Amino acid sequence: MNQSNLQVLEFSTTTTLTQAAATEVVQRAKAAIADHGTFLIALAGGSTPKSLYTLLKSEAWSHHILWSKVHLFGGDERHVPPDHPDSNYRMVQESLISKVPIPPENVHQIKAEGANAEQVAINYEQTLQRFFELSKGELPKFDLILLGMGADGHTSSLFPGTDALHEQQRLVRSN
Repeated sequence: MNQSNLQVLEFSTTTTLTQAAATEVVQRAKAAIADHGTFLIALAGGSTPKSLYTLLKSEAWSHHILWSKVHLFGGDERHVPPDHPDSNYRMVQESLISKVPIPPENVHQIKAEGANAEQVAINYEQTLQRFFELSKGELPKFDLILLGMGADGHTSSLFPGTDALHEQQRLVRSN
């Protein structure tokens, strides 16, 4: 998207924001599935998107998405087991994945348990490279990437003042 297409929207309540975000996800999913047969979405972690995931799994919304054609990717993860209260995967699993008919093989989790953080990053980078069939230097092409923002301005575990902000070679970094 070039900057001339950038549109800033303001919402008076989190409810209207969540409904607008759900509408956008549904529209993008339908368009991607019609265009190339799948919808590839990178999910935000943390608390910001939880209400969106909860809305998308609701009866009123979930039937608008052909879940068998959706592939979910983690946008970031904390270095904790998937059942830990701080796990982004756990939040997405509880608020969305376990409530919609998405095939388990279409959920591409960042597997943070059982390895050091650097190995977790390498493993997930390899997952992305295999799925997207990337050559060296290529980037994955998602249909939609959801981002939240922490109180300190971080997004996708990219924290202000960290080396990860200057990464030019890797697809996935540990902090």
